[in-house]
Amino acid sequence: MATGTRRLRTQSQASLLHIAERSGWQGDRVALVEALCFVATEIHKQVLNLHFDPQAPDAARKFGREQRLPAVLAHCERLLKRNQHLVGGSVSVADHFLFWALWLLKQAKLALPAILSAFLARHAARPAVERVLAREYAAHQEQGETSCTSASSSSTA
Repeated sequence: MATGTRRLRTQSQASLLHIAERSGWQGDRVALVEALCFVATEIHKQVLNLHFDPQAPDAARKFGREQRLPAVLAHCERLLKRNQHLVGGSVSVADHFLFWALWLLKQAKLALPAILSAFLARHAARPAVERVLAREYAAHQEQGETSCTSASSSSTA
C-alpha cells in the first residue's frame, strides 16, 4: 500500500492501522493492533496460508485445520460474545480483517461456530461489503473460477 508519505507498507496490519488512523478512527490503538496481529498470525498465517498454499504438506494443512483452527475460532467467539466488534463499540478495520478471514474459511468449506457465522452475515450485509463481494464474485466468474461463493450466499451456513 502506497501512502501519502511515499512509504510502501507491505504488511496487512500496518496498512490497516494506517487506514484506521487516516480515517479518524478513535479507539484503543493497542487493542486494534492486537486484534490485527491476531487475525494475521493466528488465522491467516497458521490456517489460511496452509489451506490455500498448493505447496503446503497435507500434514501441515491438517494440523492448521484440526489443531489450530478450533482454538482460534473459540478465541474469536469469546471476543464477540462480549461485543459485536473486535475492538470498541463500532466497526473497525479489525472487523473488516476478521470478516475477510472468516469469508475465506467459508470459501474453504470450513465450518464456523454460530457467533462467527452471525458476525459474517452482519458484516456481509453492510452495503459497501455487498458491493465488494459482488465485484469479487463477478471477477471470479469472469475468470471461469467456480470456487468463489456468490455475494448473496457468502454468509449462509
